Amino acid sequence: MVKVPEEIKEMLEKQAIGRKVPISTCSEDVPNVIYVGFIKMHGDEEVLIGDNFLNKTRKNLEKNPRLAFVLYDIEKKKSYQLKGSVKIYEEGEIYEETKAWIKKKGEKYPAKAAVLVKIEEIYDSMGKVGAGKRIL
Repeated sequence: MVKVPEEIKEMLEKQAIGRKVPISTCSEDVPNVIYVGFIKMHGDEEVLIGDNFLNKTRKNLEKNPRLAFVLYDIEKKKSYQLKGSVKIYEEGEIYEETKAWIKKKGEKYPAKAAVLVKIEEIYDSMGKVGAGKRIL
């Protein structure tokens, strides 16, 4: 696992509030990208995603438990791609924490599962010299 720098934690918090965060998964041969609204840091090395409507995404994660997502700060002109491995929880402490977080936003969200991502790689993804360079 990688300890996520404070700057990137702040970017995630900011982007999740004002906009959605695009996440990417892949089955054996079919990529999938969606926006998620329920995403936040969980400690220093993990990201928590609330599964409300992850249909193809969930199937992909069950076959290939890895995902990537990108963050972008328009004011700072910085962007990072984070990659990690996933565990899905439908019961237990992590699920209950996620369910409570989701239900605070409204009963219309089903809170089907918690998706916990252990961050393993972070890349600079800003369109400039050095883009694609692994930073952690």
